Amino acid sequence: NLFLPTGTQIRTRYYGEYLVAEITNNAIIWNGERYSSIAKVTNTMRGHTSNNAWKVLEIKRPQDTKWQLAERLRH
Repeated sequence: NLFLPTGTQIRTRYYGEYLVAEITNNAIIWNGERYSSIAKVTNTMRGHTSNNAWKVLEIKRPQDTKWQLAERLRH
């Protein structure tokens, strides 16, 4: 488990474009929609395909100055 506070941004690169979602009040928001899990938003952002979010996401928490691979934060 990884705690992601309000203001955390998560992004993935899909077909050369960065897509960014944000954590707001314990919800994940992307394109105006709420998602109940990181896995669901990741798969939606990446064309409704099955993905390992740990491997395809970068995370930037409010206190971070740069994006970090989700997999690195897990350890």
